[in-house]
Amino acid sequence: SNTFDVFGMRLQQATDSTVCGVLPLCAGDLDRVRLLFATFERFSLPLASLHLVASNVDVARRLEARVPASWGARVEITTDDALFGGRPPGLSPDGLIGRIAHRGWYVQQMIKLLVAARAPQRFCLTLDADVLLVRDVQRSDLVEHGRARTVVLPALRHRVWARVSGQLLRVPPPSIELGVTPCLLHTRTCAALLERLGRRRRHTDAPVPEASAIWPTTARRAPSGPPAARQRWARRLAWRWGWSEYALYLAWASHTRSFDLHHTSISYDDWFAPSVWHPRDWASWPGFGTRAAQTEDHRAATSAARPLFAVVQSTAAPSVAAVAARVGIQ
Repeated sequence: SNTFDVFGMRLQQATDSTVCGVLPLCAGDLDRVRLLFATFERFSLPLASLHLVASNVDVARRLEARVPASWGARVEITTDDALFGGRPPGLSPDGLIGRIAHRGWYVQQMIKLLVAARAPQRFCLTLDADVLLVRDVQRSDLVEHGRARTVVLPALRHRVWARVSGQLLRVPPPSIELGVTPCLLHTRTCAALLERLGRRRRHTDAPVPEASAIWPTTARRAPSGPPAARQRWARRLAWRWGWSEYALYLAWASHTRSFDLHHTSISYDDWFAPSVWHPRDWASWPGFGTRAAQTEDHRAATSAARPLFAVVQSTAAPSVAAVAARVGIQ
């Protein structure tokens, strides 16, 4: 059947290879995301729709002025509160994730899973503000013979993420690891994953350590909300730390044997162009310029693998202006 239930809603599952995108954003991302939007204007990206999820109404209004004109009809801007329907107990200051410094990072991971679970398209491409397109992207660059091209790392580098994600789902932890954002998620698998989380009772989990023992507290508001059946999965995640969206996804997809049905594994160099992950990478990063002005070094580096994306971490580059100058964006 091409229809299925999520939180009591009957949804239609796409049977083709259509792809949507999700991009969570907070106020601190607005300067950086203009570079991603500039590469959207420069290069093509075949998304049926792009969901921009702003941390509050003010950020949403400021985003409206930054969306590329050519993408207007495909872009939907919403807020955290509107997406979740309010703020659930687990994400409020009296919950675990609501009391830790990294809660914005966790909320953005939950946004990616929820948007993917609700999407009518078959796959959802996750994006962050530090991502850049480096060339025109064709549908076959994303989905090949009906399966999403996905970076799989053979070594498990984040064992805590794998272990906690397996515990939350009550399935074996994954023994491999997915690459970082951007990443394609199968939307029906995400829907089933959230259903699974919503059905498991929190009291079966191992004891949760005090937030003060993990990270210092801050005061950022994080949302979600009613009805109760729809926020149970969010409360469950909000009362644990140490998981990641991709570890959850891989654990569930591996357990249900759906990963190989919907994904084809590719190498890191097939997906990512030279990127800036650490400050030490900045000096040697070639950038990529315009179509006509890409450097010979960059062409040589990308001619074989033809990667799609570069990532410039906000903590690794001197400034947004420096990145813009390196990639030829005004």
